[in-house]
Amino acid sequence: MATEINIKLIALEKGITCIGLRRISSLVKSKYPNTTTYVYDLAALSAKSFLKSWILSRPPKKIETSINEKLVEELAKSDILGLSCVSLDADQAKQLINLVKEKNPKTLVVWGGFMLPYIQRMQSITPT
Repeated sequence: MATEINIKLIALEKGITCIGLRRISSLVKSKYPNTTTYVYDLAALSAKSFLKSWILSRPPKKIETSINEKLVEELAKSDILGLSCVSLDADQAKQLINLVKEKNPKTLVVWGGFMLPYIQRMQSITPT
């Protein structure tokens, strides 16, 4: 009997509808029904930081960008991790990839999305 492949797909977004990830998710789930798909709202991180600073009546020192540890733990259980984001969120994507790889170096990461040409190829794919 063949071993089940554990596939997790995630879109990092700030209010942009992740149509491409939904299409890929549908296709992958037709072949691997146990595939899990996540949409991680990066705007909520920024909004949370802004709201906290507004309530405390002081400017934010920095935008909160920490990735949810429970999410990292869950993604690290995958054999294959598909990640989608726009180029402006590449730093958060690299952060997430590095955290997942720390937990499970064997996870194969496939990273795609709308990447503008001003991000150099090697800069976008080289782990930090």
